Amino acid sequence: MKPIEAVLVGAGSRGMMEFGTFALRYPQFVKFTAVADPDQWRREEFAAKHGIPAERCFADYRDLAKGPKAGEVLVNTTPDRMHYEVTEFAVANGYHVFQEKPIAGTIEECLALLKLARNTDRMIQIAHCLRFTSFYMEAMKVIESGFIGTPVMITYEENVSCSHMAHSYVRGAYGKRESASPMILAKSCHDLDILMWMAQGRKPKKVSSFGSLSFYKPENAPEGAPLRCTDGCPAELDCPFSAIRTYANGNGPKIGYAGGGQWQVSAETSKEKRIEVLQSSPYGRCVFHCGNDVVDHQVVNIEFEEGLTVGFTMNGFGAISPKGPMMEKFGGMISGGSGRTFTVFGTKGVLNAPGYGHIEYTDFLTTQTHRAQTGFPEGGHGGGDYGVFKNFLDAVRSGKKEVMRNSLEEAVMSHVVGFAAEESRLNGGKVIEIDEYISRF
Repeated sequence: MKPIEAVLVGAGSRGMMEFGTFALRYPQFVKFTAVADPDQWRREEFAAKHGIPAERCFADYRDLAKGPKAGEVLVNTTPDRMHYEVTEFAVANGYHVFQEKPIAGTIEECLALLKLARNTDRMIQIAHCLRFTSFYMEAMKVIESGFIGTPVMITYEENVSCSHMAHSYVRGAYGKRESASPMILAKSCHDLDILMWMAQGRKPKKVSSFGSLSFYKPENAPEGAPLRCTDGCPAELDCPFSAIRTYANGNGPKIGYAGGGQWQVSAETSKEKRIEVLQSSPYGRCVFHCGNDVVDHQVVNIEFEEGLTVGFTMNGFGAISPKGPMMEKFGGMISGGSGRTFTVFGTKGVLNAPGYGHIEYTDFLTTQTHRAQTGFPEGGHGGGDYGVFKNFLDAVRSGKKEVMRNSLEEAVMSHVVGFAAEESRLNGGKVIEIDEYISRF
């Protein structure tokens, strides 16, 4: 089988560590033949891993249009605010597009992307990878089988670990709404997509939301804490967010990306070099002095057609999950830890996922509880990253859009709910009518 030739735009953690690694492990499916990234080190590192010649390495993705078409597909793993422009460019230049989430930084661009997809024969798939994890696929088998009857209410939690919160949504690229997306989309558009899936075709009607930035603010900094952890903080030994411990000691917690957050900070490996980098890097800042403005906790209420209601809670205070024997003991991440948990209440029974990695479901008649442990297959997001990418490649190879298991229409609707939730939050929890909200745009 000849591999599909692909172009990578954005050689960051997702492009480099997930989809790039997939190509190296499964060369029969895909081969990267060109790369575009403004960062010289990442561009050259990716090229070296994949044997890409210098003439097919670009600092500006627009330079891809100056020569022969470099492949059949373009993998768009750029920052949020660049997603739409890069995908629009790719379609105009004849590429099928595999694009990272969120779809775009504004609702206008989300709707524009849907229109673009409808007006082209090019395939566009959003990397909503959770649908491809054994955890969610097993849960959906139970729901779709009718075992618990008709779902009437869903409670759902996204517990972002405190270390991931500090790395990505305080110090990192997603700490400000103006340069990224609201956190409800930057982090949780995965979860909104899953809720659309669980709703089984019911359309969302109303949304309301509450939430704020409560903790990661200057007034909560330890007494005497400097602007940077490298400037001699008196609270370093007692602070779980110490940049020196997390990034420079080599034994800090993994942050929720393949390879951990240390890779994002610097390619340097020695403690001395890393501390030197942290003295100027955004990741060396005190978490209470970052000027971030995204929420650290948020509640979203959704009413779907046929009376289905959803209570979705996202917070940045999840515990770092147990590893090794502890993970095996619980069959997954413990409730309240880092990860996702949910309960679906139906007319005939209840489906409960008390920890990411195993589910339980009970029917009302027999009161018998069934349990299933789904494990954590190879690849990021419990195997979902590899699954969704492989599904896209299968669709391109077949030439049939219907092979893609997650539709762009449903992905866009999940984003509409996210943007509506953010508008509600910023307006004191005002109820947003989804049809009216869409009509504005």
